[in-house]
Amino acid sequence: MARSLSGLGRLALHAGDLAGATEHYSQSMARFREIGDLRKATLILGNLGVVALDQGNFTLAAARFEEHLGNARRIGDRKLIGGALTNLGMVAHHAGDYARAAELHNEALDLAGQVGDRRLSAVALTNLGLVALVRKNFAAARAFHRRSLELAEAIGERRCVAESIEEIAKVDAAEGNAERAAVLFGASQALRAAIGSPIPAPDLVRFNEAVAATELALGQERFSAAQARGTAMPVEQAVALAREASRAEAGPQHEQG
Repeated sequence: MARSLSGLGRLALHAGDLAGATEHYSQSMARFREIGDLRKATLILGNLGVVALDQGNFTLAAARFEEHLGNARRIGDRKLIGGALTNLGMVAHHAGDYARAAELHNEALDLAGQVGDRRLSAVALTNLGLVALVRKNFAAARAFHRRSLELAEAIGERRCVAESIEEIAKVDAAEGNAERAAVLFGASQALRAAIGSPIPAPDLVRFNEAVAATELALGQERFSAAQARGTAMPVEQAVALAREASRAEAGPQHEQG
């Protein structure tokens, strides 16, 4: 029953039903506690922290993640510790403390490497990319997202593949490479549609802002054409494009005399 309730919580969370997610996760956590399964109860507590983060209740999210971290340390579970650290990093990010956020994500990444958790590594790398982008360190942001993309491909996490392609597109857009950004936005949305995994509601604002800026830079006609090319692009081709050097990376081109 506890596992079933956890599954219902996950479905509600991905559907954007945060009240439903809270209800199901809370019931799941209570049942895991009843049978003395502290590890599973702690895992669900972390999920409740994610729900609070998505609700914009950063104080509650931080409290849940801190409790999650304390429990994880008591039972000595490094995977749970790493998850709590990178989630606390997201709280710091939202508070504007980017140095602290990067520190926590790096600590989580190190732990993920120690225990061989490639999924946690991909999440920590994505979060480091978000910090680098807000600091306008485009080269670092792209490098983090490419590493995350490589891991997501290796473990078959297609939702994470779509997310990494999107994040690289946002870096392109911020760096002025609008046409490639539009193509990658189209490709990521096609992949999300194919796997039935829309962008979570809390992330939609940032996504829509990046898309709107890209459309403004290109003009509606060019943007629509580029986006359509991405929508029709096979996933493998979109991944290859995301991995290609950007104009900024390639540097200035010189004519040969």
